[in-house]
Amino acid sequence: MDLDTFRKLAVDRRVVPVSRRLLADGDTPVGLYRKLAAERTGTFLLESAENGRTWSRYSFIGVRSDATLTARDGAAHWLGTPPVGVPVDGDPLDALRATVETLHTPAT
Repeated sequence: MDLDTFRKLAVDRRVVPVSRRLLADGDTPVGLYRKLAAERTGTFLLESAENGRTWSRYSFIGVRSDATLTARDGAAHWLGTPPVGVPVDGDPLDALRATVETLHTPAT
């Protein structure tokens, strides 16, 4: 995505996903995560595995996230500053669903 496309999408969207596809056949997702995340806070690695297979189909690595939704004593809890308009307490799965719905961006 070029900068002009990003700016056009940002006019009416709260979130504009920025991604890069990499062929990383010499590295594992965990190895790449360690390199990118280093000692930073606000990082994550999400992997998909299909039917219990060892290899993931997709891996998502995030760095510099402003907030993290966690669960504490059965209730939703945010670390950092949560996005405006999302639930800050209650059932963790309900909070996650509402957050995804609030921040959802249609595919381009």
